Amino acid sequence: DGGPPLVIGSLAASTNPNMVADRARFVIDRRITPDEDPEAVEAELIRLVERTGAGAGALKTHCTRLLLARPLTPVGEVARLSAAIRRAATREMGEEVGESSSALYSDARHYAAAGIPTVTYGAGPRDPEDAHGHRADERITLDDLRRATRIIAAALVELLPVGAETKG
Repeated sequence: DGGPPLVIGSLAASTNPNMVADRARFVIDRRITPDEDPEAVEAELIRLVERTGAGAGALKTHCTRLLLARPLTPVGEVARLSAAIRRAATREMGEEVGESSSALYSDARHYAAAGIPTVTYGAGPRDPEDAHGHRADERITLDDLRRATRIIAAALVELLPVGAETKG
């Protein structure tokens, strides 16, 4: 339905192909969007697993949280930061570049949680599939990397005051 990704990241049962398994284990990776309540998402998944197990007769279920990764959420002057990157990208790309959110797992969320305005922006094609995203052969072209570097540099020129001194 176009909602956040839900993946069975791990599935294990019997140790031998000629044995009937006495138990099975699977791990669900459900990404959370900024507008969702992480605890509510987790509770709904647990209810779904338990309800499905209860409808299967003698099947017993047990759910354990391995990780609850909160999404990257906007804080502070993130709109100003995002707008500067969008303007620079629009100039560089020669077409309007918009803003979107994604349910990706990123360490950027830790910066936002600490109150630091944070956006993610990356080089490469619009569709991660075209870059073989998150696979062994993930790649971008050098032209895409150069273009992204110019975009970030232009955004920094816009955001940082002329003659700004660094604090050491």
